[in-house]
Parts: sequence; C-alpha cells; structure tokens
Amino acid sequence: MCQYIVTILAIMTSLYASPVCGLENLALHRPTWQQYPWPEKVRDYGSENAVDGLYTDCSEVGGQCTISEDSRYTATWRVYLGKEVSISHIDIYYRTDNKPRPTRYTSRMAGFYLYVSNSTSTKDGHLCFHEMQTLSGTPSEVQRINCSSHGQYVIYYNERKQDVQYPSYYSTYAYNELSEVEIYV
Repeated sequence: MCQYIVTILAIMTSLYASPVCGLENLALHRPTWQQYPWPEKVRDYGSENAVDGLYTDCSEVGGQCTISEDSRYTATWRVYLGKEVSISHIDIYYRTDNKPRPTRYTSRMAGFYLYVSNSTSTKDGHLCFHEMQTLSGTPSEVQRINCSSHGQYVIYYNERKQDVQYPSYYSTYAYNELSEVEIYV
C-alpha cells in the first residue's frame, strides 16, 4: 500500500514539475499571397501583414492589416506553411478600425470560406469553415475556428456572385481585410 502511494505521489509531482509550452503559431512569418492586392503601393496593405504577429492596431492606417482592392467579386488570401501539417484550429482577427463590434467591416467578411489544402487551389482542399450567419451585425471580427485537417496551405476565400441574393447585411463586393491569421496544431 505504501509503495502504491509513493508511486502516485511521484507521478503527480512530475506532472506539476513539467514545463508548460505555449502553442506555436505555424503561420507566423510564412509566405503569403492575395488575389487582388491594394493597388497603391504607398500604403502597407501587403498580404504578409496577416502573419506578422501584430494585431494591436486593426485599422487601415495601423500597418498591420492586409487589405484587398475595392470593387471585386472574389477575394482570396493564402498562407504557405512550408510542409504538410496537422491543424487543430485557426484564429482570425479581421479589420475593425479599432471600433467596437459590430463594425462596417463585418459585412465585408460575411460568408467567407476557410480551406486547408496541399495545393494553392480551394478545389483540392478541405473546407474547414463557411461563415453563414443569419443576423445583421454578425459574424464576429475575432474568430477561433476548429479545423481538424492536414495541409500545406490555409486559404481564406470570399465571393459575391452577381446572380445570388445575399442577406441584406452582406457587402456588395468581396474583401479580405485580415489583421492576423494564426494557425495551430
């Protein structure tokens, strides 16, 4: 009996003495691409802003968001993770211009898709998430998306098809205005 208690205490002690490691953001500083980059090079809206680790200023002028060109019917952004990895969840921080929720940018992200793929094509990928809210003022600009999948690319895609009737709170055009995308195993 005493040996059994000593063994349990030794196991419990080793559990408390183990170092605690944080999760590693697999997207941090990885190569990115976006379909329609902002045309004015004077402003820093590059696709790489969404994986720079910064999202304390989610505004147009903060230099921490990727912003796509206006008046487009599709918007695609992707990050290459370097190799096939197992993903558990993805955190998205969308542009807010540092205003309280909901912002006018909620309508721009409404209806987005999130894919994990081993190629740059959504057609080859696994659809992890399709944002489909039914109320104005949603979705949230900060989201944790559970996505148990394997792949080399995470692709954010949004569209506004001209022949589709969208809910009234959807924007007319599709955008990617991502402040940060974090990907975790």
